[in-house]
Amino acid sequence: MKRALSLFLVVMVSFATAVTLLAQTDETKPLSAQQWKRAIAIVGQHAALDGRYGHPESEFPAEYTLDDLNKVYKSSKWKKVYEFLKTKENEGGNIEKIREIAKEYTQPAGVVRKLNDYIQAHPESAAKAQPAAPAEEKANEEMPATQPVNQASIDAAPEETLPVTDSIAVINASADGHKSESSSGWAVVLDVILFLMSGAALYFAWVTKKENTELKKELDYKTDKLNSQFEKFSKNITTDLNRVTYMVNRRRPSDIDFDGGDREGGEVVYNGPKRIFLTKPDANDYFIRSTEVVEIGNSIFELTTNDGITGTFKVIDNPEVHQFALMMPTENLVRACTGKGIQISNGKTRIVTDREGTARCDNGRWHVAVKAIIHYEA
Repeated sequence: MKRALSLFLVVMVSFATAVTLLAQTDETKPLSAQQWKRAIAIVGQHAALDGRYGHPESEFPAEYTLDDLNKVYKSSKWKKVYEFLKTKENEGGNIEKIREIAKEYTQPAGVVRKLNDYIQAHPESAAKAQPAAPAEEKANEEMPATQPVNQASIDAAPEETLPVTDSIAVINASADGHKSESSSGWAVVLDVILFLMSGAALYFAWVTKKENTELKKELDYKTDKLNSQFEKFSKNITTDLNRVTYMVNRRRPSDIDFDGGDREGGEVVYNGPKRIFLTKPDANDYFIRSTEVVEIGNSIFELTTNDGITGTFKVIDNPEVHQFALMMPTENLVRACTGKGIQISNGKTRIVTDREGTARCDNGRWHVAVKAIIHYEA
């Protein structure tokens, strides 16, 4: 809903902008003499800036003319521009004609934009100040000159004695003034509407961006959590798969020599200290599982104890156990053993216990007290 509203506001802003431009610009309307001279001066200033003659606009009067520019610019290139524009200064015309003149020296768009700003800041009737056309000037020359009208006499005379032509001129001037004020008023209203709609569009765009940012953060959090769970699941699957593989491919128990142990009734009977076989430790250094027989793919350490409370342990001296443990040394060995580079087992096939570690039975679970020292051999 908010996105649809934002799109609607953007469309309305574009529409209001177009209406405002149409309300403010009529390029076919004749310019007054003052507006025309100002337009020629603007063309000259833009031509000077584009031609790199120097002097920014701020160095000239607020309503500079072509002659003001000529007092500052002295290069020969500027003189050619000045002489050409000077011949156009009294011709008169509309904005379309100014565009054609500006094309010779600069970009017309900038000139027209600056001229429109001037016209909006100085509204006046173009008709009453427009230079007379050549035909009108010729007719005026043939007509006999009239006596100048005494303004004081006109003001003092009764209303019905005013000349008809003067009355019409006053009415036309009043109408032109009301028309300019009306156009200016509509332009202000449209500017206010455009400003409010632009502000609303920016607000909704900010809200939408904020919501998108929050959604992205939430999505990233869930993605990271899912990746972590997947990685943990994958590691567990790999461990279980390796264990099953070794259990399936293991040799018969009678093929494994446990340092002199004798098999009776499916169990190993030992003479002397008791031996226990342990799996890898957990994060708290407790061996996860203890058995009285070796479980290939599960058992890694052999512990010897005389009292069932303390004992010493080492890595089981068996190739299959070594192969299983070396697949993931960080997971299987590091919590119970130490040694140089034991986290890297690439190319190694045998584990040698240099010094046995010690463990203590705590509530029926064996806990690592001192780590064993080991190294790998190829």
